[in-house]
Amino acid sequence: TGAPRHLAADLYMIDWLENKDFDYDVLTDEDLHFEGEALLGQYKAVITGSHPDYWTTPMLTALEDYLSHGGRLMYLGGNGFNWVTSVDPERPHILEVRRGIGGTRAWNSTPGEAYHSTTGEMGGLWRHRGITPNRIAGIGFTAQGWNGQAPGYTRQAGSFDPRAAFIFEGI
Repeated sequence: TGAPRHLAADLYMIDWLENKDFDYDVLTDEDLHFEGEALLGQYKAVITGSHPDYWTTPMLTALEDYLSHGGRLMYLGGNGFNWVTSVDPERPHILEVRRGIGGTRAWNSTPGEAYHSTTGEMGGLWRHRGITPNRIAGIGFTAQGWNGQAPGYTRQAGSFDPRAAFIFEGI
């Protein structure tokens, strides 16, 4: 208790990378926001953290450009590429998220509250701006809940491709 919510899952990924003796770098959202595709272009593959939910326009643009130029993405998160996020151009230590009128949220925004005060862009879900997680990663968030009745996951035929064997080795 008291630890950041997704830290343990991210540390398991670091542990896996270490145990497999892969060379890797850890990049922050800030790095990606300000350095973009030039940063990602240095890598053959990019792995997301366990909860890559809050993405800025420059971050998504960088990822989509990277993928369109042959980069590879291992999306190991859930509920990713979901909420429009912005960085105040005058005060880069200030981040903004406006929940809008769709998605999992604690309230509905009133008229006029859907636009970010820092950038003027429409907030809410990226999906409502035509950028879906399914388009980026091939899968998207559809529901939320904490129930022991959930059936879990089923491997699809493509996951048995020999090129993906290392991902499932030991699982």
